[in-house]
Amino acid sequence: LLTFFHLFAFYIVLTGCFKERKYWERILSVSILIGIFISFYALFSENPATRGGGTLGNSTFFSSYLLFNLFFAIILLVMKTGAWRIFYGSALIVFLFALFFNPGGFTKGAVAAFVIGMVILIFGSLIFYLFSSGKRKLRIAFFLLVVLLILGTVGFFQLDFTKEKMAELRQSGSVQSRLIIWNMAWQAWQERFWLGWGLENFNIPFAKYYDSELPLSGDIWYDRVHNIVLDMGVSSGIIGLLSYLSIFGVAVFGLLKLLPRVSDKKNIIIPLGMAALLLVYFFQNLWVFDMVSSYMMFFLSLAFVSFLISPQDKEENRQKVVPLPSFVGALLI
Repeated sequence: LLTFFHLFAFYIVLTGCFKERKYWERILSVSILIGIFISFYALFSENPATRGGGTLGNSTFFSSYLLFNLFFAIILLVMKTGAWRIFYGSALIVFLFALFFNPGGFTKGAVAAFVIGMVILIFGSLIFYLFSSGKRKLRIAFFLLVVLLILGTVGFFQLDFTKEKMAELRQSGSVQSRLIIWNMAWQAWQERFWLGWGLENFNIPFAKYYDSELPLSGDIWYDRVHNIVLDMGVSSGIIGLLSYLSIFGVAVFGLLKLLPRVSDKKNIIIPLGMAALLLVYFFQNLWVFDMVSSYMMFFLSLAFVSFLISPQDKEENRQKVVPLPSFVGALLI
């Protein structure tokens, strides 16, 4: 709870201080720069404890952190011009290399989520451009392309090679252990469906519903469920899970409402990119869990989304300010 209170304060500071787009471009650029330093440290460190994860723990936590900076770099690469494009393009190359060729191990969840996010971003951009152009032939061509891609995807999963790889993945130790732990979490959630067992209390239902098959998968102990839906369900119940999902619902809905109001087509990358980022973050959390590094990036992203979807009229914002009595201000300080 203390961590969450600090993260919420971080969110309040961000939304209260950064009121103009140029400031957000600066803080996102700083985040990208730090991401480059950490990427080089993770890739080339000679210390086995930091190789692959840098200062963030391991390759899984590093990949979760990296996804945010990847999308920040993509958004700013499209928006900016001149020498800045070289910086963001170079950062994008570094991040992609660190994600796909991490010496600490290939993080399947993060890579799969990134691919899904890019598909969403590309298709979302195509849909916006085609429908805003008003050309009927382009719409028909796009529809046929979507049909072909769907048929191609279905055909790809019918190939013997794909079926063999999927079978190997299902039989891997990481998948088997997660299936077991997810089943244990589901049983625990059913016992306390509405409010859950409380934050950081998974060790209690883990012991109560322990499955003796778990050691056979290569793992013995879990302190988290490694699936955000079940994790929230076990810790906070259905009420906590719906509250958590509502954050994504409100943010993505607010970003989609921005699309018709975008006058410069180049700027469509901002709401679409942030919506794709939130979905990517959620998808990869179906396989892992958060650390402070990914939580900070998540709250930074939420603050940026808040800036995007909030009214930008200064006079309107000024009218909403309610002055505090001086003794209340002194007490807060």
